[in-house]
Amino acid sequence: MVSKSSQIKLLTAMSLFGFIVIFPFGIYRILTNDYAVAILDCVISSAMLGIFLFVRKTHNIFYASLFLCTLCNLGVLYTLHLKGSEQVVWAFPALVLSFYLLSPKVAITINSITGVVITALIFGHANPTTFAASIMTLIMTNLFAWSFSTQANKHSLELNNIANNDALTGCRNRRALNQKIESVVTKNQQQPEPMSLILFDIDHFKAINDEHGHDVGDQILCRLVLVMNQRIRISDDLYRIGGEEFLILPIDSDHNGAKKLAEELRIRVMEDFEMSEYSVTISLGVAQYDKEETPESWLKRADEALYSAKRSGRNQTQIAPSGVTK
Repeated sequence: MVSKSSQIKLLTAMSLFGFIVIFPFGIYRILTNDYAVAILDCVISSAMLGIFLFVRKTHNIFYASLFLCTLCNLGVLYTLHLKGSEQVVWAFPALVLSFYLLSPKVAITINSITGVVITALIFGHANPTTFAASIMTLIMTNLFAWSFSTQANKHSLELNNIANNDALTGCRNRRALNQKIESVVTKNQQQPEPMSLILFDIDHFKAINDEHGHDVGDQILCRLVLVMNQRIRISDDLYRIGGEEFLILPIDSDHNGAKKLAEELRIRVMEDFEMSEYSVTISLGVAQYDKEETPESWLKRADEALYSAKRSGRNQTQIAPSGVTK
């Protein structure tokens, strides 16, 4: 299964192309009184146009992909019913398309049902050799497509982890944050609800690196992430966005709830590192999202609150004043 953006492009291109190509054939067959195939052409072309409009408007690819694959498989079966067993060749691209657009589990389910119906339709209507060759080819096509799709999904997940996770600490990185924050801001503009972010970094981290070396600095960063993950919820993703700078996005929290969480984290870090040979504290800035604020201005206000905490003596939490920063 390919990426969402690729699926959107593929679905819109295929559906529009399918409508442009198939609709004239439907008109032609109506004019030539071939009504059985004309009905199929008109149904498929109308469905293609519907898929194109649906995906363009909603970007909902799962149902569009499922509908398109189901439609293609039903078209193959209907063609087999009308024209005979030699039309089985059209099943192969339809089977591969299912694995291209859908998850392997969903694709194999649809294709298995199609395979059973194809077997019933061509049984007794093709000579034994052709029948056996057709069935074996259908099975092999499914197996090869399933194997390729499974491996492609595995590699896609691995690449996604590499692209969106910090290699040292394992938490999410700046690229993942940019995607997430755009998403939550867009959603909030449609359905407003309180949400805040917590920006923090380690106090005097440069001095720690200079005095003890970068290996110790890396150990401190990893231990800090461990302490954070022990307290925050799974939904409160932790992002490393700079050397010693991190961000937490507790979506459903106003500034009071976010400050309470920030203070708990600050105290936990301070207490945890009191037991080690390195004294580590953090400063934090909290910013609640303002209606129609851009992601950039939201982050900027949190950054200003963080630096206010730094200027006020460090090892504390500051809340950003409300108001969109231009």
